[in-house]
Amino acid sequence: MSSILSPKVVFVGCMNRQAIVYLLAIFILLFGITGLSSCESQTTTPFPPPQGFSSWDEYYQDYQKQISQPTTSKPIIIQPTPSTTMLTVTKTTTLTTTQPTTTTVRTSTTTSTSPSTSQVITITYESSLASEIGSSFEAAPSKIYLILDMTITNQGYSSFSVGQSYFEVIVNGIQYSDEWAYGLENRLESVQILSSGTIRGKVAFEVPQIVSTSGFSVDYDGWETYNIQWEKL
Repeated sequence: MSSILSPKVVFVGCMNRQAIVYLLAIFILLFGITGLSSCESQTTTPFPPPQGFSSWDEYYQDYQKQISQPTTSKPIIIQPTPSTTMLTVTKTTTLTTTQPTTTTVRTSTTTSTSPSTSQVITITYESSLASEIGSSFEAAPSKIYLILDMTITNQGYSSFSVGQSYFEVIVNGIQYSDEWAYGLENRLESVQILSSGTIRGKVAFEVPQIVSTSGFSVDYDGWETYNIQWEKL
């Protein structure tokens, strides 16, 4: 055989090489397409839902129910840590002082304490009984008129108020106000007695007839407290 190949043999050999190259290229291309398809299939495959749920929608609905329901949590109790603390106790003593209260009760025989011994109201009186006053005022049954003829002197006070309504009498534990009797002569006027002033007048009271035996006491019913000295004639 001749060592020189014929053109036909050379062409066939070249064709075989090109076919092999083509086959390799086609194999590589098919392999790449298959790998890409498998990757795409892997990336598009959905992530499976949690165990116990058939789908993610079912899991989401269950989650919504759980968060909508109130949860009851156990309170956390923190036990205090014992510690040693040095305490300084200061004892405070409060002293309460009660001021004495003085109450003055008006009576015919009790005189109140005055700021100065030079201030005094002197009232002298003379009493009489009558069943009627003038021609129009007659005492009620079992009653009688007690008439006081008073002389009042102010010594030291700037003023002292007097009048029919300022005086009262007490008979057998009962207090009686003045009786307005039109026919009473020399009635005590309603005036202000200034310092060193003196006035005289009468005041009438309708009281029980028992006054003739039980007696009576006189009281001054004014707005202020005075040092009054009573003297019965």
